[in-house]
Amino acid sequence: MSGMIRPYRHPNDRSLVAALYERISAHDLTVPRVDSVEWDRFVGLPQNRVGRDFRLAFVGSQVAGILMSSFRDNQFGALRHLRILVDPPFRRSGLGRELLATAARLDDTLDLHLQTLVPEEWKAAEAFYSKMRFQIANRELEMETRKLRPIAIDRCAWKVEHQPSPATIADAIAEIHNEAYSTSPTYIHFTPADMRTVLTTGVKVWKATVNSKLVGFCQLEDTQTGVWIESVAVRSDWRSRGLATDLLGQALAQSGVGPNRPAKLSVCDSNIGARSVYERLGFVVARYTARYRVKRIRALLAATA
Repeated sequence: MSGMIRPYRHPNDRSLVAALYERISAHDLTVPRVDSVEWDRFVGLPQNRVGRDFRLAFVGSQVAGILMSSFRDNQFGALRHLRILVDPPFRRSGLGRELLATAARLDDTLDLHLQTLVPEEWKAAEAFYSKMRFQIANRELEMETRKLRPIAIDRCAWKVEHQPSPATIADAIAEIHNEAYSTSPTYIHFTPADMRTVLTTGVKVWKATVNSKLVGFCQLEDTQTGVWIESVAVRSDWRSRGLATDLLGQALAQSGVGPNRPAKLSVCDSNIGARSVYERLGFVVARYTARYRVKRIRALLAATA
């Protein structure tokens, strides 16, 4: 199938994307519906650049698929993170290949990699990306808790509290974020301006301070079903003291996490330190998501073969 693919236009195309998610979620429970607030927050993230590198695929007048992509450059090299969703009636029609080829043509860097996340339930997606020459680089664990485990910690050295206006401390948060995540395969470098943008999208932040100096932060987002933990980060000289456990534990307790309001997060399977913090608080692995990666040229050749 040869559909018409064009750039996404925000906010005019917002309703088209919401309708596409609605149709897909009716067939696939692993793809949640997306409301306008959630979509605007996602598109507004610095790495997404208001959907500059997003593409919509049409079959006739109907949106049949979407490519969401963002360019990232860190110590692991240049890569383009992407997600492709296709309306069930148009799957196995070649539309996914066309969207992947479109993603591969967005850049001309020879050694750039394409990367995507595939939940374990997406068997068809696993087969598709394997056929397109992608290989598993590592795995993300989605962890969840409905009952926080009480932890006794001597917290006299620091103070944990909710930060009502997180954008006002964006500079310090960006500094801690960049230091804490610089060796992570998911790392995105944030300037203070980038972080201010992130912190003005309705997220909630708890901070840990020592003598009024920020030494750690926890960033949460309310979801339709509970709480999503986007980030927990601590300055290097304050790690291994129980601060991250206390910071996250207090943030979740104050957010009302419980049997009817679960907390969820994602962590790389190789990040043993972070996993131990979450497990101490009662988090368990709910599912696995594989991170697939391939050189751009190999994907382009496979998608257009």
